[in-house]
This record gives sequence, structure tokens and C-alpha cells, in this order.
Amino acid sequence: MPVLGSGNVREIVAKAVPLSNRALYVNPVVNVTAASTLQCAKFCIQHQCQSFNFAKPSTCELLDTYLCRENVVLEVRFGYMYFDVEWGDDVRIANDFRQLSDCINQGRCSPKCCESE
Repeated sequence: MPVLGSGNVREIVAKAVPLSNRALYVNPVVNVTAASTLQCAKFCIQHQCQSFNFAKPSTCELLDTYLCRENVVLEVRFGYMYFDVEWGDDVRIANDFRQLSDCINQGRCSPKCCESE
């Protein structure tokens, strides 16, 4: 998804980790009402968040951290989905991480996971 800002275009991608009923266990920076994951992602763009939790019908929690940060874990929360948000260069390589066992088993699907190890 291209994003306009500061006179240039930036790309962003937001993808749910392949684990159902999970949310990142942190305090949200902003709680907003969003009718869909796409609308939640748009709010994330506006706030330049690192990730977000979403639950139907309208819960959108914008986060300033991501799963692979130290001391951050996914918790079981019924109906929730956790989304990694990639900006810039990470957009192009984000899909490469979706097939790795760390992604499938632990939700560590972001290129940022390699940076924080």
C-alpha cells in the first residue's frame, strides 16, 4: 500500500501472523474504532505504529512495538489477530519470512525479528 507523506511515497504492508486468537501483550499507544483490518491499518499509517491488534467488530489497538522486541509476547485473546507492520525496505522482503518455522509456530514473521536477535 503506497503512502504519501513529506513529499515522497513510502510503502507499507500489514500482515496478520498465522496464529489465531493472539494479541501482542502491551499497552496500546492508541485505541481506535475500526470496522475492518484495512481501516485499522489506515489508522496505523496515520500514527506510524509498529504493529496493531484487531478484533471484530471494531477494536483496533495501535502499538509502538512489535513481537520480536525484547520482553514482548503474544497472549491468547479470543477473537484477536496480531498484525506486523512493515515500512520501507522491509516491505520487499516481508513475504520471505512467512514460510519460516518461527513465523508458523511462534508468529515471528517480520524481517525486524532478524534485526533484534
